[in-house]
Order: sequence, then structure tokens, then C-alpha cells
Amino acid sequence: MDNLTYTEIKKLIEIVTDKGVFDYVSLIVSSLVTLIAVGMSYFFFKNHSKQITNEKVIEKEVEKLYEAVDCLFEFCNAVDLYLSMKEKSLERLKSGKSIDGSFKDKVDAATDGVFSNFRNAHKASFILRALGELETSSKVDMYRSDAIQLRKEIYIVELNIMKPDGITELNKMLKNYAIRTSQLNKQKDECLDAVAQCKKRIKSVA
Repeated sequence: MDNLTYTEIKKLIEIVTDKGVFDYVSLIVSSLVTLIAVGMSYFFFKNHSKQITNEKVIEKEVEKLYEAVDCLFEFCNAVDLYLSMKEKSLERLKSGKSIDGSFKDKVDAATDGVFSNFRNAHKASFILRALGELETSSKVDMYRSDAIQLRKEIYIVELNIMKPDGITELNKMLKNYAIRTSQLNKQKDECLDAVAQCKKRIKSVA
């Protein structure tokens, strides 16, 4: 080592410190691997975050859908009870029987119940529309509208029972009563089936 000349020592230093093509390739490859790893980590993180966000949105939409279902059930049950009690009430009027006592209380409660539940039908329709389920919302609106119309007709018949053609109108109402209630029941089933399809569509997005 002591016998090495200055030139030889300089040459050795240059060899040690000199970077060949292989060194640069290794450096580039190493950098690329690091960049790819960082890029993939970002990609997976972003996708995972997006998936979590989508799941939370869908979960909220399903919750709102269940709220609409609850409102719709309340309204449907109120309409069914009202129509059942009114049929019995109209039959009593036809037979000339009085409507009083506990029976009158039940009829009044059913009448008040359907009136107070119209807001539930409106709320169900509003939620469905907000979820983008316009067709289902329209079905609920139609069911609600037809239930209101039948309720008005029943009220008019009861109001005019003492008029000359009151009994005639009452009999006419009772004759078509089963058909009208059957139509409403069909609309109710269509609404419930449509809501069930809404749930499937929302779940399918997940």
C-alpha cells in the first residue's frame, strides 16, 4: 500500500466512486418501485374511502326508505279500519238503526284516525320523491287521493241521508262499496310492492 504512487491511488478512488450504468438503473428502479407503491396505496385508500362513503349513503337511504314504509303502513291501516267501520255504519243507516254508544265511538275514532294519518301518506310520498323514486311516490299520491275522494263521498251520503233521495244515494254507495274498497286495496298492494322494489334498487347500488 505504501508503494502505491499518487496516480495509482487517484485511480483507485475514481474506481470506487465511479457509478456505472448498473448503479443508475438500480437507483431508477428503486425510485419507480417506491412511486408505484405510493401510488397503489393512494389508489386503494381512495377506493376504500369511496366505498365506505357509498355504504354510508346507502345506509342512510335505506333508513329513510324504512321511515317511508312506516308512514305508509300507518296510513294504510288507518284507511282499512275506516272503510271497515264505515261499511258497518252505512249498513246500519240503511236498516234504520241508530249509530250510538261504543259503536259510534269506534266509528268516530276510525274517522279521526284516517284524517290524522293523511300527513303520513304525504310524508311517505315526499321521502320517496327525495330518494328519486318518483314513480312509487306518484302511486302513493294516487292512493292517498282516491282514499280522500271515497271519504268525501261517504261523508256526503251521510250528510244527505235525511233528504228525499238520501236513501237512494246510500243504496247506490253500498252497491259499489265493495268495488271501491277493492280498488283501493289493489292500489295499496301496488304501493307496497313498489316500495319493496325501491329497497332492491338501493341495495343493488352497493
